[in-house]
Amino acid sequence: NIKADIWSGQSFTVYAVANAGRRLMAASEAEIMQLEMDWGMVGEDVLPMSGKYGPAILSDGGSIVVPLTRAVAKVELNGDMSGLNDDVSIKVKQVRLRNVPVKGSFFGQDRIEELSGAKDGEPLMFGDADAGFPDGICFYMPENMQGTLQPGNTDQTRKVWPAESNWAKVCSYVEMETLYRSPQ
Repeated sequence: NIKADIWSGQSFTVYAVANAGRRLMAASEAEIMQLEMDWGMVGEDVLPMSGKYGPAILSDGGSIVVPLTRAVAKVELNGDMSGLNDDVSIKVKQVRLRNVPVKGSFFGQDRIEELSGAKDGEPLMFGDADAGFPDGICFYMPENMQGTLQPGNTDQTRKVWPAESNWAKVCSYVEMETLYRSPQ
């Protein structure tokens, strides 16, 4: 809970940022809208969130709730190779994030607007890749799915792109490079 004095009967907007990993400074609403996230700081202790409330007008003694939205999704990737036949092996060479937005916005569209606006993340390494990684590895990736929900669809994983769109190519995703061996 944060208390602030707001003039009764005056229009206001509240912008909130949590867990930015650094001090953010802005002197105007335009500067607030341009605040950017530092993807390199995101981790277990720095999970950026932001939210906005307003414009609104409060009467004396009123209170508001500013809903916060995560900027990143925590992903746990498990690879259990114990179910493979004895003569089959899968060796994980590398796992990495692809198409990470170069810039992340707290209050704008957190999506890649140009094909040049994406980069690849650093490889995620494993100690014993031959045995898989059944305990899982955790990492964070941007919540930047592209596309549009169809009418009546509330499942964010079922977005679609227009036929001529390149945006399907710039969603953030996980890529796993492996060596697969089987005698057949």
